Amino acid sequence: MNAVTVTSTWFGYVRKTPAEIETLAWEILDGKIFGTWDIPADHEPQLIFLALLGIDPLLAAELERQDVTNCYNHLAASGPRTIEGLPIFVDHYWLDRHDADLVQARIEELAAALKQRDEAQS
Repeated sequence: MNAVTVTSTWFGYVRKTPAEIETLAWEILDGKIFGTWDIPADHEPQLIFLALLGIDPLLAAELERQDVTNCYNHLAASGPRTIEGLPIFVDHYWLDRHDADLVQARIEELAAALKQRDEAQS
């Protein structure tokens, strides 16, 4: 088998659509998504998202260049075991800073609307 040289241009982050941002925000609010933002500071993301353990240096550099800051997955996709109570995933999805900011802003909007609705009903 011949070795293949991979250049740093093979990975291209694809921005989330508005519908994907909306769905992701709702799923995070519903507790269905676990992301790097959920990992305590004293834990390594590579122990939760196992695919990060052997990440190629070229991919790591490309992720940084494209400002990819988070990874996540559905809790339903986690493995049967945990590490100190945290889920373990063999694969994940990426979020760049732009999309992460959009998701966070939408979560804040939805949380405020839900709070307002709950207060109006009580």
